[in-house]
Amino acid sequence: MAIQWFPGHMAKARRQVTEKLKLIDVVIELVDARVPQSSRNPMVDEITEGKPRLIVLNKADMADPVVTDAWLRALKRDDIEVVAVDAKHSKGLKQLMSGAEKLMQEKHDRMREKGRNPARSARSSSASRTSASRRSSTVSPDVTSLSPATVRVSRSVSNGSR
Repeated sequence: MAIQWFPGHMAKARRQVTEKLKLIDVVIELVDARVPQSSRNPMVDEITEGKPRLIVLNKADMADPVVTDAWLRALKRDDIEVVAVDAKHSKGLKQLMSGAEKLMQEKHDRMREKGRNPARSARSSSASRTSASRRSSTVSPDVTSLSPATVRVSRSVSNGSR
């Protein structure tokens, strides 16, 4: 007899992220800067394969700056877009926006080639999502609007302690 160890809430979160992934332009994976490798969820790699990803090392103020810098260099060497932030004190958020916009540049260029305005598309899709969520009784926590005119993102599945 096989033992089912996978918690139901994790299966539900995985299913929700998979269903909403087509609405996501950039995946922002939030990890703890004090333990970046340990706080990553290996399922995120599998679920979001092929989507542009930005790894955010949060709580950078609580981590050793030398070690955080080493992690930033190592991840960037692997061609991973990464930023360190202190969300509690709003430090590094401009770099987060810049990183997400950098990842969206290729898509925006393709949209411009087709004669579409990327900023307008982001606003209209955000407005349609808002209208749809008002009509339904539930709002999905995994899809948010980072800014009215920029990108839609998905936060990685977390244990709620961040």
